[in-house]
Amino acid sequence: RLPAETVRQSNVPLTVSAAVPLPVVPPVAAGAPSVQLSHGERVVRRVVAADNSCLFNAFSYVLEGGVSRPAQRAQPLRKVVAKAVLGDPETYSEAVLGRPPAEYAQWINDSSHWW
Repeated sequence: RLPAETVRQSNVPLTVSAAVPLPVVPPVAAGAPSVQLSHGERVVRRVVAADNSCLFNAFSYVLEGGVSRPAQRAQPLRKVVAKAVLGDPETYSEAVLGRPPAEYAQWINDSSHWW
């Protein structure tokens, strides 16, 4: 419920890989709960809605640099997960998911379920 994100203190964007650049997160407001890490970065506590989509809301917030409305982005991100599961049944097998991939995809698309 209390997601954290890493904030760069330079103008260099965060990256997952060379193919997926992430934007720089806005500056930390004075007094925001945070911890300075030894290598110069800061972990900042951000509160997201506890609406069964908090993981997706947190991803949306970080991926879009804190400028989006996370609650509006949760369902599209759920669809991305469902599509990935259905597109790679070998990786996302019933043994991994705890249910058949098609059933999992239907389940994860339902906003009344959390990850």
